[in-house]
Amino acid sequence: MDRPEPSALTASTWQLPFPVLSDPDLNAHSAWNVTDQTGWLDRAAIRALMGAQLEDWSGRSDGAIAIAASFYVDAEGTVRWAHADLALKERPSPAQILEAIDALE
Repeated sequence: MDRPEPSALTASTWQLPFPVLSDPDLNAHSAWNVTDQTGWLDRAAIRALMGAQLEDWSGRSDGAIAIAASFYVDAEGTVRWAHADLALKERPSPAQILEAIDALE
């Protein structure tokens, strides 16, 4: 949900070999149903836990955030596996994602 500049910074900092989505209007996030509405206390907790100033990075002040999510979409466009969790630090490991993909094939 970050603006283009923070998204580019993320991509370059981590030397990611794939494009990083910049979606400050939450169009893609809403289409995939991976948004949540937060209050000021939630935003303060995110800032304390992750050092993230959501308003600065996203340019949004309405409290909408992206939910951490991963999807495996096959060549036909079918979602074969998905994981989304409101807990920001609950994410599958790369090994768990690869295991899930292997189980599908």
